Amino acid sequence: MYGCDNSDFVRSLADQGFYVAAQSHSNYLMSVLSMASSLNMEYLDSVAEGMGVGSQDLRPLADMLAHSQARSFLEGRGYRMVAFESGWPLTQVEDADMYMAPDTASRSSTYLFGPPNEFELLLLRSTMARAVLEKVQAEVQTVDSPLEAPFSQHRARLLYTLDTLGDIPGWEGDFFVFAHLVIPHPPFVFGPNGEPILHDREYSFSDGSAFEGTREEYIQGYCGQVAYVDSQVLDLV
Repeated sequence: MYGCDNSDFVRSLADQGFYVAAQSHSNYLMSVLSMASSLNMEYLDSVAEGMGVGSQDLRPLADMLAHSQARSFLEGRGYRMVAFESGWPLTQVEDADMYMAPDTASRSSTYLFGPPNEFELLLLRSTMARAVLEKVQAEVQTVDSPLEAPFSQHRARLLYTLDTLGDIPGWEGDFFVFAHLVIPHPPFVFGPNGEPILHDREYSFSDGSAFEGTREEYIQGYCGQVAYVDSQVLDLV
């Protein structure tokens, strides 16, 4: 649909002995739906019936994902769960035996007390300070500008997860590892070579028709992140 050429990635996996199901597709169109279903080895019909056709409440799926049948099965056989911070509350399993998150505040020396959090940014955007911040953002296009902070934090989460996943096979013990990499869909924070992308709009996970930019911007951002994450996954493999 977007013209992203993924053939080198698929070929590389096949060359290493992986079977790639070329005509496969996900069981659902949204990550939390797909993962809640897969980790419990069942479709979500009973959940839909219980919630009602018009419900938009995804919270029961978060609980299904965090306390899944797969987790219960493996914990009963001595496995410990490792989960990574995703930045998306519905897929953050914070009661895992080991909850892995980057220390994003220590990664920046630009701010006295670390980069602004989401509440602080909301406060800044809803006061006269917004005009000043946007002027600074327009004139100083760097990853350290205040309005860029949530994008930088998202980038740090992804890099931390990719870096740490490669270490886990060397750990002593048996682990069930859950890592939701919120990529390649928005927010777009990496170019095809891993270079940071700067923004002129607010941080958002809005996807599809809810994306605030143009179709061309979406395709460019999506395909760029596909290229980058493909290279990182092949390194992990």
